Amino acid sequence: MLVHMAGGAQTSPAVATWPDFLALDEDDPRELVDGALLEIDVPNTKHEWIVATLVGLLFAWARARGAGTVLASGCKVRI
Repeated sequence: MLVHMAGGAQTSPAVATWPDFLALDEDDPRELVDGALLEIDVPNTKHEWIVATLVGLLFAWARARGAGTVLASGCKVRI
């Protein structure tokens, strides 16, 4: 995220916050990393298959143990 000054000049990147990240559109492909909104690559089919498999396995494991919630990629999660 760049700060735009009058006349179109740009200054150094601004620090983005968690509320800034949450305010992005759902289909915005950026992630918040150390105060910077970074573009991420669009996942391919192999990646999505791996995610789906891991989510299924983790969900079954967590449910059997009452161990919490399993979320798939695409959810905005604060770690």
